[in-house]
Amino acid sequence: MKKSVLTIPFLALSFIAFSQEIPPEQQKTLDSLWNIWTNRSAADTTRLKAMKQISWDGYLYTHPDSAFYFAQLQYDLAKEKNIKEYMANALTTQGVSLYVQGDYTKAIDYDTRSLKLREEIGDKKGIAASLINIGNIYSDQGDHAKAIDYYTKGLKIFEELLRSHPELVKVKNGMATSLNNIGALYGSQGDYANAIAYQTRSLQLREEIGDKKGIAMSLKNIGDIYKDQAELAKSRNDKSGSDSLFFKATEYQTQGLKLREEIGDKQGIASSLNSIAHIYEGQGNYSEALAFGQRSLTIATEMGAAIEKRDAAKTLWEINKKVGSHQKALEMYELCITTRDTLQSEEKQRE
Repeated sequence: MKKSVLTIPFLALSFIAFSQEIPPEQQKTLDSLWNIWTNRSAADTTRLKAMKQISWDGYLYTHPDSAFYFAQLQYDLAKEKNIKEYMANALTTQGVSLYVQGDYTKAIDYDTRSLKLREEIGDKKGIAASLINIGNIYSDQGDHAKAIDYYTKGLKIFEELLRSHPELVKVKNGMATSLNNIGALYGSQGDYANAIAYQTRSLQLREEIGDKKGIAMSLKNIGDIYKDQAELAKSRNDKSGSDSLFFKATEYQTQGLKLREEIGDKQGIASSLNSIAHIYEGQGNYSEALAFGQRSLTIATEMGAAIEKRDAAKTLWEINKKVGSHQKALEMYELCITTRDTLQSEEKQRE
């Protein structure tokens, strides 16, 4: 299941492969923002806002090392002008950049520094965002107790803000992200009842604010939970239970896929297709599993999304092994390993 990270403004974002190129239209936007940044006659806050967009929107999930560099430029100017809001925001971007690259120790340091600055200026939304991001790090490290503690603290702040400002979309978005991440953590622990409860609350909030990308993420996450439950029921020879759960998993994944197709989220489409392939694999419907897995691989390859390409290749390797297509299984295994090694090499180069 996917976790979300938060900055200000609050955005529920999925991971994008490091090797993905910046589209030409996005590059034009970045060039325009860079012109604003280099215009020393512009207001300081205008320049800082431009650099925040460059680092977060432009590079964070495609080139996290570049995002870290640009966020440092933002931090240096904000510190010089003593604008703590933008200092904190820059540190958050750097913390998430380090998190994406797997440097959890440094990520916690940067997010903690951001949290302290936000506490100094009384930025409650920012405090909650920092708490959620720190929770993500502890979750990935396997420290579930600390992760739940940070997630819960962040959620309580959002709930408090929502009571006093029920109309604020950013608050609902932040609360939805908190619920999403708590649900993902419960799902990883096998606590499916709580996982579905939290994911459903997150879905409802995302539907209220019309966050289509977030809705698709929630639908996929709920589908993943039902799939895990179905496989557990199948292992216990509960055929009727597993059939019902596989049906629910397919239903949610298909809804998420259709929404991602509607908004043109190709990375999300590849991810959803791969999830559906796993459902059919669990049901023993290998022809459909292969078809969906191949569609996922094709899209991931076309867009240069290395993580989705690796995952689809792994799925196709496993299914081809089961059906006895040994040559194809070997081909997919080699593609999976090659793509995985490329990702690891890129990470080492960034380090």
